[in-house]
Amino acid sequence: MTIVEVVVSSLILTTIVLVVSSTVLDSQAFFAEEARLYSLDQSGRALLARVEQEIRASAASSILPLAISDSSFLDYQKAAGVNADGTIALGPLLRFSFELVPGEIADSVDNNGDGLIDEGTISWRDESGTARAIAANALGMRVNRAGSALHVDIDLAARQSDGRLVQRTYGQTVAPRN
Repeated sequence: MTIVEVVVSSLILTTIVLVVSSTVLDSQAFFAEEARLYSLDQSGRALLARVEQEIRASAASSILPLAISDSSFLDYQKAAGVNADGTIALGPLLRFSFELVPGEIADSVDNNGDGLIDEGTISWRDESGTARAIAANALGMRVNRAGSALHVDIDLAARQSDGRLVQRTYGQTVAPRN
């Protein structure tokens, strides 16, 4: 084998190794991006399932505000039993709401410098009155009446490794049973 043949074979082998390495790295990056999106979708679906469960168990007459149109919160009471006169006994006031994170103001500007505009959390206030965040990276929540049902849209966001912001809206229409 001559020196020219060795150099040519080395160049071909180097080219093959570079192509394979590039393909593997691209596949890993693609997998990481898809894993982030899957996680975001799972969070959105789980959050909607939680909201649906709570609304179904609520008393329709307890849902506030009465005239719901793009409301960022939902107050409601669950049926806690039946009174002696046959009416539904209601439990404590519960609330789902969109809350801005500290440093953000609802002004369509990224006030805290993290690349998200007016982001917050979806919070749930339980029976004890304690509010806790049940979803982060939320960009909004809208509750609207749809006849006797409620339609809830929740906007969540995730930042991809290349810095792109991916936003998803998860929506559900659900009616209270009581």
